Amino acid sequence: NNTLSAVTTLPSAIDTGKVGQVVSTVKTDVFSMSSNSYADVTGVTVNITPSATSSKVLVFCSGVYGKTNNDNFNHQILRASTSIIEGKVDDGTNTNNTEIFSLHKLDAPSSTSQLTYKLQIKNDGGDAVTINRNVANTTVRGNTVITVMEILA
Repeated sequence: NNTLSAVTTLPSAIDTGKVGQVVSTVKTDVFSMSSNSYADVTGVTVNITPSATSSKVLVFCSGVYGKTNNDNFNHQILRASTSIIEGKVDDGTNTNNTEIFSLHKLDAPSSTSQLTYKLQIKNDGGDAVTINRNVANTTVRGNTVITVMEILA
C-alpha cells in the first residue's frame, strides 16, 4: 500500500498547470464618481501578454468602496471592452460605510497579444461612490488591487 509521502512524481496525464507570469497593480489613492453608468476606475488597470493562445489568465481584483445611499454598488472587470465578470452588492441600509468587494475570474482569451484588464464601477442610483475610502469619512482608507496570472496549458 503506497502512502502519499511515497509519491515523488505525478503521472504525465495529470495537468497541473503552471504560472507563466504575474502582473499586479495597487491603487492607494481615492477614486470618486456619481453615476449610474459604468466608469473606469483610474489606476486599476493591468496589462499582460500571454505566451501562448492556449494560456488562461486568472484575474483577481479586490478592494474597498463607500457609497452614500441604499442603491446597489456594481463592479465589473473588462478585458479590453468586454466584461468578463460582474458583481453587485446590495448592502441594504449600510450607507456611509466602508465595504469590501472582490472579483475573480479564470479567463480564456486565446491570444498572444497584449491584453488590458480594468475595473469599472457604478451606483444604480447615480449617487456618490468612492474606491479606497468611505464617502463621508476621509480618514478611513484602504487599497484596491488587480492581479493577473498567466496559467500555462
